[in-house]
Amino acid sequence: MKQNLLSLFFTALVLTAVFSLSSCGGDDDGPAPDPCLNTTLVVTTTSDAFDITATATGGESPYEFSIDGSTFQTSGTFEDVAPKEYTVTVKDANACTNTTKVTVADACADLAVTAAVEEYTVEATATGGTAPYEYSLDGTTFQTTTTFADVVAADYTLTVKDANACTATIAVTASDLESLLDERDGQRYKIVTIGEQVWMAENLDIASDTARYCYNEVTANCDEYGSMYSWYAAKVAAPDGWHLPSKAEYDALIAELGPAVEEAAPKLIVGGSSGFEGKLGGRRKEDNTYAGIDVVAIYWTADEYSTTHASDFSLQETTCGTSLGGSDKNRGLYIRCIKD
Repeated sequence: MKQNLLSLFFTALVLTAVFSLSSCGGDDDGPAPDPCLNTTLVVTTTSDAFDITATATGGESPYEFSIDGSTFQTSGTFEDVAPKEYTVTVKDANACTNTTKVTVADACADLAVTAAVEEYTVEATATGGTAPYEYSLDGTTFQTTTTFADVVAADYTLTVKDANACTATIAVTASDLESLLDERDGQRYKIVTIGEQVWMAENLDIASDTARYCYNEVTANCDEYGSMYSWYAAKVAAPDGWHLPSKAEYDALIAELGPAVEEAAPKLIVGGSSGFEGKLGGRRKEDNTYAGIDVVAIYWTADEYSTTHASDFSLQETTCGTSLGGSDKNRGLYIRCIKD
């Protein structure tokens, strides 16, 4: 009996030892170690013109990247993204993750275009954005050159497009195209094409010119009718690219609209069909008095008749014409320039 009890005791002791050894050193090693615990996974980013580029170091490749935290891709490049702040996530082969923030700036924000417009020509200038630039007047056909020449008078939208396909616009009006910009004082004059000639459709008025005369010495009359000048001042008054018309050029104007002077005159005055818009602003006489406002307008020509007189062109409601030796050079008459 005692021997049987001892046998049972030793059997139980052996089984307990075996069970203990199995628990400590068998197949069950407990929870697996966290592969991310001692891993330094780093993501770096750059952004440029709607693109994000992410790179990763540390952890275990291959890597995947996301800018919304849910959709991952193997490439670290994200193209054509909207300008805003993003949280970029990298995930490695062990599903370890790390994040960083990056802001994509609006590359279109500072793109702008300006237009210098005159004489049926548009000159575009772009600033900001990313060069090279392209330009268009119809929003469809683009060109790399900045000049649009021989533009038909109409309203346009000038568009600039940069290397990132950003665009900016500005309005160009028909009235701007039918104009001359005098760069000496920044004044803009309407212009008109009559036959093969291009004329100013307003009288010259250089406010800073001390050689000018205003009817009855009233500045408001210069604003309304333009300035009057002596023939000597008129000879050098035209802006670049324009000149004081010759007698022959005025005669050609009459022939184009007439040929009779009675036919041409109504077309040349304000409201006439030619667009010349001649205002009857009178004249300044040699004795410094003024006469003829609302009755006649007299314009200088470039033709010298004598040492004291020069040819002129006179305009009234029902008649007009050139006079070979019509005016003393010291008179004050108007200037209507013609394009070279």
